[in-house]
Amino acid sequence: MRRNADRSAGTSRRTFLVGVLGAAAATALAGIRGIGPARSAPTAGPALSLLSDFTACLPPSQVTQKCAAAGSLTLYWFPGVAQSGNLSTRIYVDDALVATTAGALRTLTGLTISRPISVRLTSVDTSTGVESESTAQLLRSVAAADSASTSRLQWLSAENTFGGAQLRWPKPTTAPSSFVVVDADSGRELVTVDGGETSALVTGLSTTQPTRLRLEGRGGPQTITPQNSVVVLPYTRVVPTDRSSPAAPTITVTALNRGIRISVSQPGAAGVAGWNVFSSGKFLGQVRTSPAEISGMTAGNPKTITAVAVSTWGYSSPLSNGVRVTPSGSGTRASETPTTPFRVGTDGTILDPSGSTFIPHGANVNGSDFIWSERTTGMQAAARDAWMWSALRLNCGMRDGGALSGGYLYFTNNQVDAIVSGYTAAGIVVMIDQHSHLGGGAGQNLPTVAGSAGDPTGRSAEEAITDWWVAVADRYRTNPRAWFNLVNEPGTDRSALEAQYRRMLARIRAIAPTSVVVLDAAAFANDIPTNTTMGSGPVDPALSFVLSNGPALMDDFGPAAGYGPIVFSIHFYARWTVNWGPGGMITDDQLATRLRDYIQRCKAAGLPLLVGELGVEAYARTADSACVRVALYEKGTVGGQTTGVLREQGIGFFPWHASTLSGMPITADRTLWSSVTGRSDTSPMPDTGNGLWDATH
Repeated sequence: MRRNADRSAGTSRRTFLVGVLGAAAATALAGIRGIGPARSAPTAGPALSLLSDFTACLPPSQVTQKCAAAGSLTLYWFPGVAQSGNLSTRIYVDDALVATTAGALRTLTGLTISRPISVRLTSVDTSTGVESESTAQLLRSVAAADSASTSRLQWLSAENTFGGAQLRWPKPTTAPSSFVVVDADSGRELVTVDGGETSALVTGLSTTQPTRLRLEGRGGPQTITPQNSVVVLPYTRVVPTDRSSPAAPTITVTALNRGIRISVSQPGAAGVAGWNVFSSGKFLGQVRTSPAEISGMTAGNPKTITAVAVSTWGYSSPLSNGVRVTPSGSGTRASETPTTPFRVGTDGTILDPSGSTFIPHGANVNGSDFIWSERTTGMQAAARDAWMWSALRLNCGMRDGGALSGGYLYFTNNQVDAIVSGYTAAGIVVMIDQHSHLGGGAGQNLPTVAGSAGDPTGRSAEEAITDWWVAVADRYRTNPRAWFNLVNEPGTDRSALEAQYRRMLARIRAIAPTSVVVLDAAAFANDIPTNTTMGSGPVDPALSFVLSNGPALMDDFGPAAGYGPIVFSIHFYARWTVNWGPGGMITDDQLATRLRDYIQRCKAAGLPLLVGELGVEAYARTADSACVRVALYEKGTVGGQTTGVLREQGIGFFPWHASTLSGMPITADRTLWSSVTGRSDTSPMPDTGNGLWDATH
């Protein structure tokens, strides 16, 4: 993502008041201190995995309320999500079910006025009966109608995260100097934000006990206080507590017709997800049950078979004993055939499961907890039939580590399952992009310091994001159209980046050995470091992460080692247009030569390549425009027609961004990408819409 995209997003985020998926694990409440008797536990929802995106039923979000008369309370909320599409909302007062509704508004009457009451909501899939986790509890009095005074906030809501919560409130008529979030029971001040803000992200909360939060406005002409507080419920997350490797298995192997049958004896089998099998040191296949069969081997060719045990969290054991075996050429053929994945040609061409050349064309689109809110879920028909996209890049935040940008969390596209299943069933590759850095930021590698994830586990950012990826990899390891783009726009230290990628790939490949993994290049993914030696000529291979570090990563984690493809991604922005000698910009012809030379060097080295981002942003309009012209519209030739260098060279690309809020449009006149019906609805040069449309039609 562009370095200053968050600045342009700020106003848009406030304009589009979009809530976050509230996902607090239902746990027993020992009674909120000082508020009535002890209460029973909320009804438990589905067991949580690492990713709430995969739960069958998601709770409502951004619950707001208003008391218009004593004993009465009107509730408003954004509906949750049911996997079947059939949804109702349950409302609990003091943990007793008082109403069920298919709508998103309900007025409750006859409520207790002698003490504060608690209100929480859940979603229910009416087709299956599955109930979601609970929202945070609103804790408030309804003894009298809400005051209209500007010194009172009409509502305060919270969405739970792991060990934290995002609070939201309306902007008061007269703003204070600052807002302070306070632990209502201890009086401890937790977070202070500017008085003009309407949201705050609180971290470091208990994961075992409820926490009651109060918001106070301080300074300015008057003190601002809320008319309710919120109780953040503990939020259960499954994270690794033991990062040790499993014990080595013992294997027995029997030769079959062009395959083998393998049986595994595994000490300490609890927590072992399966076994990766190697043939003379090259990955052969993954088995999840024992005994199992692997086919596709060469008859009469003796091999030494070994295996490693793989833990649920992607940690591999030492190698097993080796068994020498020679598959036969007759007899019963092995019954299991591995899923045919994407492959790589000798010139770096990406080949789809049918063996045809695959060029990934699409756009960056909003994913879970991303900074913009337009809907991606369910729009695969528009992507396939109108745009004719072959792929899209799904930008995801990471809710467990707080928000992607400035504490904002979103709920619109949090059902990653629905996006992946819907688009891949339509034949579209979903390149899942983890856009969070958890304390790092674009232009930096993932922090490796303990605690840098910002959650209560003490994990580093690298560990937390790799844990996230292991869960994603396990979820989609059998879906060849689910690709994994591990880190967005890392830093300039190529050696440190390669080491980080190796640590991540070791665990991800253990779980999803044949999936396509996409690695962003160094230096904000532009693969051009700031230097004074390049002049107007080609990219120096010695300074390029892809050209210098890519081959070794391919050898160890790509097809040469028996795994699925490693694809490298560059972002084609202003760095490419700079004359790194005397300064200034290079010409369009020089830029085209630079880009074409770079692509051809990658092809010669057998390195698959795509462009994960390009587009025109206001602060770098001149330089970005040159990149878009050269890449998509000019300086290239296909069939005697003028086009861009990327199309000429057969390189796929993903413009930044499909959201109308990005300021870098692919559509005309703020048209939603999902409503485009023809080329006239797309943005013209220097923006990317016409170029993307032409590439796919």
